Amino acid sequence: MTERPDDTPREKRKRLTQQALDTRTFPPQLAYPEILRNDSDLVALFSQPVLVWIPGVKRESRKPPCVVSGCRCDPSLKELKLRVIEDVDCKYNVLYIKYQCTGNQVNL
Repeated sequence: MTERPDDTPREKRKRLTQQALDTRTFPPQLAYPEILRNDSDLVALFSQPVLVWIPGVKRESRKPPCVVSGCRCDPSLKELKLRVIEDVDCKYNVLYIKYQCTGNQVNL
């Protein structure tokens, strides 16, 4: 697994992430370029498929539960991340959100 953030433009990453949040679809499905094609851009047909992974969309707050032990906050968005997954059969981009705890951590 490699990380190359320049493969997908920042605006496209934001648009795809927002679209996944708006439609509240989980589990996600790969968005193949030939299905989402724009007839004016032939190069886009040969781009890598994109998978937007946001498991928190099914919750009311549209954010995942905090992973810090004892914390019940709704984490805030820290950054959008992109990973390029290389498999034997194909290579595809995975978009996901990195969250940060907003609550007070309790020392146990």
